Amino acid sequence: MSKNPDAFVRLINALKILPNVGPKSAQRMAYQLLQYKREEAQELVDALQFALRQVQHCRMCNTFCEGDLCEICADEKREKSRLMIVHMPADVSSMEAANCHDGLYLF
Repeated sequence: MSKNPDAFVRLINALKILPNVGPKSAQRMAYQLLQYKREEAQELVDALQFALRQVQHCRMCNTFCEGDLCEICADEKREKSRLMIVHMPADVSSMEAANCHDGLYLF
């Protein structure tokens, strides 16, 4: 019968799902969170749980939003005849920050 990993090992394994976080980095993060940053760790837990409940995909462009439509797709001033295909939701943020596209997005 296999034993379930203890809480510390489970935390390390959970942290390893993040991009560019290997076993050593995950272990360092786990030590830091539990030894010095417990209040911040609780805020992280709360924020993640809230985001998992609230954030969904826009029904038109598939980016992240908290409603049926994201702010971009709901904006009547956007140029509906221009569609930019992006790789991931983070690309939408980058394009919006660059202020170089006034149309809609799809990923």
